[in-house]
This record gives sequence, C-alpha cells and structure tokens, in this order.
Amino acid sequence: MEYVNNNVYLELAKLDYNNCQALHQREWESMQKWYLEMNLGDFGVTRRSLLLTYFIAAASIFEPERSQERKLDANRTVEKLIDILLRTLNHLSSDALVAHGRDISSTIRRAWEKWMMKWVVEGERQQGVAELVVQTINLSCGRCSLESHPKYQRLSNLTNSVCHQLCHYQKQKVQENGCYDADTDNIRTQKIDAEMQELVQLVLESSSDDDDDISSDMKQTFLTVTRSFYMLLTVT
Repeated sequence: MEYVNNNVYLELAKLDYNNCQALHQREWESMQKWYLEMNLGDFGVTRRSLLLTYFIAAASIFEPERSQERKLDANRTVEKLIDILLRTLNHLSSDALVAHGRDISSTIRRAWEKWMMKWVVEGERQQGVAELVVQTINLSCGRCSLESHPKYQRLSNLTNSVCHQLCHYQKQKVQENGCYDADTDNIRTQKIDAEMQELVQLVLESSSDDDDDISSDMKQTFLTVTRSFYMLLTVT
C-alpha cells in the first residue's frame, strides 16, 4: 500500500475540508435569505430550528455534490408546517360535516391553494389573507360559497383592500422606526376610512328577497375580520 502519511495529503485534506465548509456556509446563507423572503418567522419557524435541521442534514449528507439533497432534507421544518395545515383543514372539514352535514373539504383546500399561489406569484403574504380568513370561517359554519356573487366580490375586495393597507402601514412603521411621511399617511388613512364606511354600509344593508343574496351572518363575517385586523395591528 502506498505511504499516505505525508504533508501533501494533509494539505489536500485541509483544502477539501475548507472547501466543503465554505459550500455549507453559502448554502446556509441561501437558506437564511429564503427564510426571510418567505416570512417563515410569522408562521412560528425560528431561525434556530431551521439551523438545527440544516446542521443535521449537513452532518449526515456532507459531500459537496449532494447539495440538493441537503437542502431538501433541511426543508423538513416547512414540511411539518404543511402537514399541520393539512391536518387542520381536515379537522375543520370533519367538524363542518358533523355539525352542518356539508362536505367542505375540497372547497376549503381550493381556497387555501388559491391564496398560496397568489403569495408565490405576487410575493406578498398579506395580499388576499383577509378573504381567506372570511372563506374559512364561512365554510366552517356551513355557509355556501358565493364567490361569483357581485356583492360578495365587492365585500371581499373592500375587506382585502382595507386589511392589506393596514398591514402595509404597520410594516412601514416598523421598518422606518415610527417615522413616515405625513402626507402619504393622511392619503392612506382617508382611503381606509372611505372603504371602511362602504364596507359597513354594505354589511348593514337589508338583504333583498333574492334567494341568492348574501345572508346577514356572512356579511357580518367580513366586518368582523376587518375589525380584528384593525385591533390586532393597533395594539402591536
């Protein structure tokens, strides 16, 4: 057997180790960027838990050429979130079936898939989240989905707009440490107030005799969700 205990092989081993560590560091930096872009912290995923899953993956699959395997293995944290979401939707569907005799499993999944696809395409989680909350509540309460109804669409658009502006306003205040342009703030506040007034008016309007008209309970859900967003953001 060839003699390998010499400085040449030692230096090669050190170089290989350093290259491997540098690659792992770049992968971790890439995962941290992905963590921030996806706002995973808002979903209860901590940076430490992500680091732990990546460390375990890197310790088990350390070869440079197996980079993709490491990343997929480290994504188990997100897979757990997806599993929790699916089990929650199944639980809501089961409760609705027992309480109201209505199978909402496919409808509620489509609603969440629609929101997730919008999040992926537009890159903004807050966009459409208010509508998703309204749909989830109404479906869980055994109410029919009326997405094609003109009044439902208007209520949905107003709710989304108000809640999205509230989220954007709060995010901007945090980023700018409470310093923001007064003129821009006044314009945004006026728009929120105007849309909120229209939303309240639509909710309080008496339902017509049209069988397809939206029930009072369903309309109240839009107002309740909007008020919840407002109260949540004003106390944080």
